[in-house]
Amino acid sequence: MLKISNIELTNFMRISHAKLDFSQDNIILITGENGEGKSALLEAIAICMCEHKRGSSFKDYVKVGNDNAHIELSAAIKGQGEIVFDVFLNERGGTPYERVITWGGREYRNSECNEALQNLNLIFYSDIIFAMQQESDIVRLTPAQRAKFMQQIFNFDFEDKINEIKAEADTNSNLLQLTKGKLDVLSKVKDRPILDYRERPFSEEDFEERKKVLADLQNELAKITEYNNEAKAKQQEKHSLEQKLAGLKAQHELIVAQMQTYTNIISTKKPSKSLEEWDKLIKEETDLWRRKEEEHEALADKQVELNNQIQKASDKVKEAQFHIKSIEDKMKQVDSGKCPICGKDFTEHDKSDLAAELEKFYNAKTEAANEVSLLSKKIDEVSEQIQRINGEMNDFQRKVIDYKTKRATDEHIIGDVNFAYEERGKTGDTLQQNEKDINALTVLIDAHEDVEFKDASAIAAKITKIQSGINIYNSVVDYNSQLAATEKQWEMEEAQRAANLEVEKEKYNALSKKNKNLEEVIDLIGTKLPSYIIVKRCSEISNEMNSLIHACFPNIEVGISQSKRGVDLIYRPDKGKNIEKSSLMASGFQKELISLAFRLALCKIYNLSFSFFDEIDSQSSEANSEIVYQYILSLNLFEQIFIISQRKSTIDFIYNNYDVAVYKAENHTYTKLR
Repeated sequence: MLKISNIELTNFMRISHAKLDFSQDNIILITGENGEGKSALLEAIAICMCEHKRGSSFKDYVKVGNDNAHIELSAAIKGQGEIVFDVFLNERGGTPYERVITWGGREYRNSECNEALQNLNLIFYSDIIFAMQQESDIVRLTPAQRAKFMQQIFNFDFEDKINEIKAEADTNSNLLQLTKGKLDVLSKVKDRPILDYRERPFSEEDFEERKKVLADLQNELAKITEYNNEAKAKQQEKHSLEQKLAGLKAQHELIVAQMQTYTNIISTKKPSKSLEEWDKLIKEETDLWRRKEEEHEALADKQVELNNQIQKASDKVKEAQFHIKSIEDKMKQVDSGKCPICGKDFTEHDKSDLAAELEKFYNAKTEAANEVSLLSKKIDEVSEQIQRINGEMNDFQRKVIDYKTKRATDEHIIGDVNFAYEERGKTGDTLQQNEKDINALTVLIDAHEDVEFKDASAIAAKITKIQSGINIYNSVVDYNSQLAATEKQWEMEEAQRAANLEVEKEKYNALSKKNKNLEEVIDLIGTKLPSYIIVKRCSEISNEMNSLIHACFPNIEVGISQSKRGVDLIYRPDKGKNIEKSSLMASGFQKELISLAFRLALCKIYNLSFSFFDEIDSQSSEANSEIVYQYILSLNLFEQIFIISQRKSTIDFIYNNYDVAVYKAENHTYTKLR
């Protein structure tokens, strides 16, 4: 069914890299020293096909010093084409185990891979191929473990279905318990209290008569109430008119007081002059002020002109003083005898010329100084005139301001008087209208007669008394009606309880029957059916196992049988004496041989054409080793066998007698020797 075509390993266990082609090989022999990676090939195939791992994590398969390992495996499946496994094992980065399967033109990743393996039946196939490898062989299992394993191998493990049925049974039991509780509750009939009906205070005929009398009294009371309401409305209307009249009279007093206020203003407030008189006085003073202002401006211009003349005369004084100073300096040089610039001697004529020139400038200075003195006197006179005019102008300005202030006061007085005249006229009109309104309201009030109210207390008392009796009658009727409704409700509840009781009884009987059926199904699937299948298969497996065992040990016999504990593996050291012992009492090689015989029996029963044999002769003699391999290779059962061994005699025997491909594990790879 399955044949490995190619496999490539990278950084897997002890193997750094190896790429192997098994497409033409039927018997593959893997040799090598301990620790070189002989079993890595088996581990790689197991990881690809069934996620098998020896350690606690897939990270353990990554070669030391590397972050990840890679396996690429291709295999031919008879009638199904080629399947390719691509597996990554990560120490760091990524998930520890990543698998991709390519088959039938589709790519399956990680959890999807089980779908492809299930379709090809490879999950069950790999369980048999890699079952009972080394540590977990059939000999060392307990009877219960052995029964569990055989259920898995023979594909009749009903544990999931049993658990499902048990869960359903638990649910059914819970419903059964709940239904029983309901039955207990429904079976208890409630004790109902005796209802106490009340007696009516009077007969029904008397009740109707009282209702009629009550209606008549209520009509009479309504008429009295209507009359009193009308009387009250008239009384309120008259009161409203009286309040309005009081308001008009109060308003009349205010209007009269306002009229008096305006009259007082007119009689007491008088202006000192008319506005025209004040305007004339203000104009006269303003004209005088303007004439003085013109005189002030003319004197100011004259003052500026005199200042300019003084400046010019002062400039002449300064100029003459400059020339005098210069001439006096020259005269000092003449007295020294020689010119300081050219060194020429001065003459008497030079001295007389300088003296004449000095006198000239002294005269000019004196004349200019006299002019300055004269002009200063004129400026003082003009300044006095300007000061006098400023005083006169200030007097005129103060008078104008005073006149304007008094005019404004008189203008305000005149305005108040004029306003008082105008408002007194308006207030007079308002007063006349107010007096008309007072007279009209007085007429209306006099027209309203005093009203009298009718007393309705006696009728109201009768109504209250009759209504109280009617209310008591109605309350008794309502109370008795509620009791009757309660009795009716109790009858309905009792009928419903009886109906529910019958329903719950039927449900309880159905659940009890279902519970019994489920228990029978669990016993059938969990015990009887597996026992039947195991008993049937045990005989077949025992016969196949003894074929190999008898080849090495003719007197030894094994048998597999069903027991209360599970599946027992019986070991008979001497089949003639029929003495049975535990298989754990066999020698090392005998236990190894029993485990191998069990695996071969499975391969025969299921006609498996592919298998692995890893160091199966490690505890056997050379003769027994040859017998074992001769038996296996003569079965003509396997299309492809992988044999792992480091035993020289085994290697030579297989090498010399069979067409075998030999690979050696060394230097972190595999080398093909043949």
